[in-house]
Amino acid sequence: MRMAGKGSERENSGAAKPEKILREGTMKTGKRKVWMAMVAMAALAAAVYGGNDPWKAKNWQQWDDKDIAKVINLSPWTVKTMVEATWKPLNAMDEHEAGEQTSEGVGVMPAEADDNAKTRGANAMFEVYWSSSRTMREAVARRAVLHNGRDLKDAQEFVDAALDEYQVTVQGTDLAPFQRKSEREYASLAWLQPKKTKEKILASHVNYTRDDKGNVTGVVFFFPKKTASGAPTLGAEDKSVDFACKVGASTIHAYFNLTKMDDAKGLDL
Repeated sequence: MRMAGKGSERENSGAAKPEKILREGTMKTGKRKVWMAMVAMAALAAAVYGGNDPWKAKNWQQWDDKDIAKVINLSPWTVKTMVEATWKPLNAMDEHEAGEQTSEGVGVMPAEADDNAKTRGANAMFEVYWSSSRTMREAVARRAVLHNGRDLKDAQEFVDAALDEYQVTVQGTDLAPFQRKSEREYASLAWLQPKKTKEKILASHVNYTRDDKGNVTGVVFFFPKKTASGAPTLGAEDKSVDFACKVGASTIHAYFNLTKMDDAKGLDL
């Protein structure tokens, strides 16, 4: 199996779950295939959780299902947002063409021109995850240990893996705009923008996850941690950052408050 960012991945378990997609961008070893088959997100109710934030109050190896659900659904590393669906929904032709895309993900859908048609529709919901964070990876790892029999040593290696780039994952119920553009094209349509400097940090590359029919189920965006000169792209002075991504004639915006994105070890990006 290819490393993240080298091409489209096809999933064999139907609609992808948040944990599965978050893990897609972070696994970079031969064990990734095993995790892809085993890690799944159970149906978790977004209810009111009591107690302290688990990412500060407990070691991740002590988390229970409620702790995992709070990280995935209600933590500072997750933003839920809505935009107007300014694109046409997928049709049978789109799904047929999806199955014929190349492994490099460079195929373009016949309905590509619809992105500029300013079609107006209902609001579309998107979940945006800062998936390179330790906290998100800990939730994925803990869920796999609790419910999929994963080895604790493997889970710890997954959590401790050094990542060269920030990773932001997008999931939603209507991913038609991504279906109609390649990963390569979308690398130029997404960016991070710190509130203080306003300087855009462009995505270096994008990785799609797909179901067994070739439909896009999740999108992982990769952003450099350093500039060409070696300076950090996000510095200590940055308090918030906006993730933005063009979808049809709309733009997804997910505002992350960096002052809250810390665990027991400090800032966690």
